[in-house]
Amino acid sequence: RENLPCGSFRSVISSASGAKADMKVEQGSRIFFGKRFVEVRLTPGHTAGCACFVLDDKSRVFTGDTLLVRGCGRTDFQE
Repeated sequence: RENLPCGSFRSVISSASGAKADMKVEQGSRIFFGKRFVEVRLTPGHTAGCACFVLDDKSRVFTGDTLLVRGCGRTDFQE
C-alpha cells in the first residue's frame, strides 16, 4: 500500500492494456485514497485493458466506457 501526499495524482491502467502508466493493476488490485479504496475488476471487451473500479463499501462502481447507453463500443480495432 502506497500513501501519496494529499493532492498528488497517479495514472492507473490495466496491465493487459500494454500501455504506460504510473501504476499497472490486475484483477482484485486495490487503489487506496485517504481511508477508502477502490477494487479493480477487469472487464475486457471494448479494449483489452478495460477495467471497472468498485468502491470499498460496494455502493458505487466506476465503469468508464465499459457500459454504454443503447449501444456498444467497437471491439474490432485492436486486432
